[in-house]
Amino acid sequence: MTVKGFCAGAAVSAAASAFVLSAAGQQSSVNPSFTAEQAGAGRQVFQTNCATCHGADLSGGPYAPPLAGRAFVDVWSKRSTRDLIESIRTMPPANPRMFDDDARLNLAAYILQTNGIAAGPGRLTLTAADALASLKTSRPAVAAATPATDTQSGPPPCPDVAQSQTAPNSARRGRVSGASASEWPVYGGSSSNQRYSTLAAITPSNVTSLGGAWATQLPGRTNQTGLTMSNGLIFVPTANCQVVALNAKTGEIVWEFALPERPARRGVAVGNDVGLVFAVGSTGSITAINAETGKSMWTHRLTPDPAHGRPANITSAPTYARGVLLVSISGGDSGRRGGVSALDAVTGKEMWRFYAVPQPGERGSETWPNNEMWRAGGGAVWSPPAVDLELGLVYFGTGNANGNPDGLLGQHPTKHPGPHPSHAGDLRPGTALFTASVVALDLKTGAYRWHFQLTHHDIFDMDVVTPVVLYDTTVGGRARKGIAVLRTDGYLFLLDRVDGSPLLPIEERPVPQDPYQVTFPTQPFPVGGDQVVPNCVEPWLMPPGFKSGCYFTPLNQPNLMVPYIGTRQAPMAYSRDTGYFYMAASVNPFWATRFGIGFGEPGQRSYGLISAVDSRTNKIVWQQRSSYPLGHGGGILATAGGVVFQGDADGNVRALDARTGEPRWQFQTGVGAASAPFITYELDGEQYIALAPSGAASSQGGLGSAQSPGDMVWAFKLGGRLQPQAPPPLPPLVQTFEGRGVVASTNQIVIDFTERDKDTIRPPGFRIDDYETFEPRRVEVPAGTRVTWKNTGHEPHTIRVRGQIWTTGAIKPDSAGSIQFDVPGRYVFTCESHPWQQGEITVRR
Repeated sequence: MTVKGFCAGAAVSAAASAFVLSAAGQQSSVNPSFTAEQAGAGRQVFQTNCATCHGADLSGGPYAPPLAGRAFVDVWSKRSTRDLIESIRTMPPANPRMFDDDARLNLAAYILQTNGIAAGPGRLTLTAADALASLKTSRPAVAAATPATDTQSGPPPCPDVAQSQTAPNSARRGRVSGASASEWPVYGGSSSNQRYSTLAAITPSNVTSLGGAWATQLPGRTNQTGLTMSNGLIFVPTANCQVVALNAKTGEIVWEFALPERPARRGVAVGNDVGLVFAVGSTGSITAINAETGKSMWTHRLTPDPAHGRPANITSAPTYARGVLLVSISGGDSGRRGGVSALDAVTGKEMWRFYAVPQPGERGSETWPNNEMWRAGGGAVWSPPAVDLELGLVYFGTGNANGNPDGLLGQHPTKHPGPHPSHAGDLRPGTALFTASVVALDLKTGAYRWHFQLTHHDIFDMDVVTPVVLYDTTVGGRARKGIAVLRTDGYLFLLDRVDGSPLLPIEERPVPQDPYQVTFPTQPFPVGGDQVVPNCVEPWLMPPGFKSGCYFTPLNQPNLMVPYIGTRQAPMAYSRDTGYFYMAASVNPFWATRFGIGFGEPGQRSYGLISAVDSRTNKIVWQQRSSYPLGHGGGILATAGGVVFQGDADGNVRALDARTGEPRWQFQTGVGAASAPFITYELDGEQYIALAPSGAASSQGGLGSAQSPGDMVWAFKLGGRLQPQAPPPLPPLVQTFEGRGVVASTNQIVIDFTERDKDTIRPPGFRIDDYETFEPRRVEVPAGTRVTWKNTGHEPHTIRVRGQIWTTGAIKPDSAGSIQFDVPGRYVFTCESHPWQQGEITVRR
């Protein structure tokens, strides 16, 4: 999967080994020169902008590769400082060239220092071309990787976090004993992941009386955080490396616990029978906390994957079931293998681990090519598993195949030199088990039981990310144990969770083919099932110059927009009363090629959908539309009272009639609420609805992204007296040029042409990935300025100002053309032969 988080900072891909070294024969043999001052400044820039994706210690994360250690050194020790600086220039993917020259040099200095090169008296400059052969790593090679122990050092502690402390007992009011239907101990509400509660006090007829019961400001911000509740306490991890326990009746802080690293975003799990709260860190730390006192009971760090020696990445809340803690391992987009680890909840000892990509000789390895692709094969597990305690089985979905050991993620197609891992199918023929699948394992042993692959040879980024849901049903008059699995394109697959066989028919259908990407001839589809999102990009959502694509359209055109994200990540709910599944979706077009995915092109639009699908027929019962994408958000909560809840990027939380979809209530939280999952619980006979609206982005590329961060937990009840807040700044409905490159004060623009399709086996002259680029893409000039375009490409180009008759005329290679701008305003310019390429000129008075 390409986007499960939103990195605004710089990124230096280890995969930049694909860069051509234009100065390879002129590299200096001396160590690169930089000052301690530059490295220190670079550290500040990195921690502020880059650590979320690349890890605070540069060891890599779920969305970006490592910038230190063996994997980085193996690639970059053959490169030069010039290549490193140039790579930083193309980052971050969402905002290339965000950093000025000084920031790029400082970042490069910090990366070099972290990798064993000492600072000196001379400053690093843009013209430096020193070889990086002296890069060092103290991290073990793959063959030398050893099991981690509880005492092994991990990433550095989070800064400025106080030690664990317990509030006075006076905060401990309204406690209940034992786990029950009135609690919410795990992310999905229960081990079934239904996000359903039997609480029924809040109904369509009285939900208008719902008001704020309490609202608590946390000591740190939240980010896509799911709450858990048990024994009268709500547990919430924060972005400043803490787990905070709140009194579920009053919102008072009971205790705070300092974690060793930043927690995975989506929450913690509670084991009532062992009295522990389990928090997982983003690079593999696991901590058990006493639920009563907030004291540490044990810690464990997952050992690196022996396939490559890289640390585990975790982006999901864990799941607890009968003494077993299940931890989902992601990182599939950054050159890792995904999987699931099971730990003894009392001792922290790892019981078993399953990798979604098998090594040679293991079950499923025959579906991978006979090369090293499996080592970085992907198959990330992005969401909490579900567990059937009666069957003793654990179930989870897996992400897209990868196969690129350097791990490229979401690079803009005009900015990155290497093939995107999940799109470059020609590099890894085969169905690539167990990626893009649902897998069932034995809970106690991790032994394989069954699988069902939803996308064969995935080159479309069709992760199974939405948490799978267990439910019971009747088919043909016979009781069956079902599992619902949602594919990214909006199709729901209903299987028997005993053996993986279809409950409702599924067939293989032909899909469009591209022999150069080794597309698989067929893909599975539910027979008669409704697709909850449009299958193809609606033309009105696209900027001018692009072509409309569909799900499973081969990415073999330079200006193709395809549907993206759809039904992915946002958890769905299942109501035992209606028999409906409720799901949140995004309708997003994105510019996609074999070499990457654009991060929202100016003029692009998107929207969201909430759908109810009947489990007995797989047909849509009702849909509601949102102005903002919802597929990357907090999903739906269903209750026995006949009400479902969802949040939106405009700050409103809403209640809908579960049977009809009719809106019944809304409340303004003051911060974007699309990414916050709801929970419900009961204390002293009152039903509460709670969430932590985080303001985090609900879609890639800016559309639907809330404009204000969140640090509050809200709880609602009937008769609650807290009033709605002022709305936050509204997210844009149309993508603009804001954030799409630095605005340069110049009247000179270079038209360049990047040819990157040389590594594919295509007919001569057939280049689908040649791109015209503008450098800079955005400029600002005073009125009366003549702006000049210099053509450094190999074919003529004509620049035209959109909405005007102004044009440069044909500009031949190595020639220039210009246009006079006299009237203040903002103007979009394009190339007549490549109208999807666009830039912006701001003319000031």
